[in-house]
Amino acid sequence: MEAALRPGTAGPPVYIVGGNCPVDEANSVFGLRWSQPDASDAKWDRLATLPAGTYIWSLTAADEASIYVGTQPPHVYRLDLSEAGWTPAELAGLPTLNPGQPDPGAAVTRLVPLADGSVLAAYNASPYTGGATAGQILHYVPATSTWTPITGPGTGLDQEPIFGLDADIWGTLYAATDDRVLVAAGPGKPWQDMSTGLPRRAHLGHLRFIRYPGGGIDLFVSTWGRSLWRASWQSAAPSLPGRAAGPGLSYNTLIGSLTDGRLYQLGPGGLQPVGPIDPELMQTAMRTAVQLDLSTSQLAALLAGASASASAQAADALAATSALTNQLQRGLATLHTVSSAPQLSQAQILLGYTVAGTAMISGAAAELAKRSVQGLPDEVAAAVRAVTVAIADHAEAMAAIEHSIPAAH
Repeated sequence: MEAALRPGTAGPPVYIVGGNCPVDEANSVFGLRWSQPDASDAKWDRLATLPAGTYIWSLTAADEASIYVGTQPPHVYRLDLSEAGWTPAELAGLPTLNPGQPDPGAAVTRLVPLADGSVLAAYNASPYTGGATAGQILHYVPATSTWTPITGPGTGLDQEPIFGLDADIWGTLYAATDDRVLVAAGPGKPWQDMSTGLPRRAHLGHLRFIRYPGGGIDLFVSTWGRSLWRASWQSAAPSLPGRAAGPGLSYNTLIGSLTDGRLYQLGPGGLQPVGPIDPELMQTAMRTAVQLDLSTSQLAALLAGASASASAQAADALAATSALTNQLQRGLATLHTVSSAPQLSQAQILLGYTVAGTAMISGAAAELAKRSVQGLPDEVAAAVRAVTVAIADHAEAMAAIEHSIPAAH
């Protein structure tokens, strides 16, 4: 089963799409609908039947007007809503694991829609019940009706079974193999290992990125018998081994380069260097950047300790604050990565990262500022207040620098 991300196209809305593989009606797509607020009238309806001999292994629905279904043997169908109901159409051209060699036992075990309308597919040599031995991730672009492998030699992820697959709202991709979680900045970008903190052989399963309605983010990965795990991002506090703060750790249009020490501003042409800055303004910006990193890291550490022994009354407040802190730290870490890179050689790529990092921090900062500290332990509440003050101080320092930059820039 998968939730329809934007229900409401058809009436009554389809809130959940599902299948029943590998038992009865293995090729039927069902939709769960209800009209009462408490879903007391919830009912499964058969939406469409796929060709005989296909077994449903994955579904996704950005909205219920276009539902994607992955099967064994390996096919992907799109169900398009019309007056006659949902009509299946195959998205042909799935690349096999070895070009020119068929994969009769393969299955499409996970589908993920992206914000641009394209779709990711986890394509494994066999379904999980058959003991998958190899796999790949494919990217479908509707405009060209083409599938492209985004894993393989030289990508950082080659021919491993894919057990988890998801994407976040900023376009970052996440994949789970049996023992690793990997991250890519987008389709066609290299995969990087992000498994720190997991057991050596975790036997990973589903992977889900969560953005909460009240703000904040989490990344969860489940396992076969080895617990449920939640990821966290570390900001770039100078007290952390191997990290150093830079003057451009901010959530506006300025970014400081740790590579050459210069300051850059975002503009239509990407990142452009700006002229000399008043030394006092620069020192204030650097000092507030360091304080923002430190206070955020201290809050994260306090949350980790408090959550382990939280009372039921405080659990919800701690979880919400933790999710917001996670998003704030991720934004800071993203901007720190940008500030450590050669600016001018990758201006357009770095522009995208900077905009994404800015959005993460701005959203988390706004929600933290609005959130009541009621229900939080005293030391956590104090740390939340310290973070909101640090955010405001750094924003003021960066705004002063921006106002000092000549209009020509």
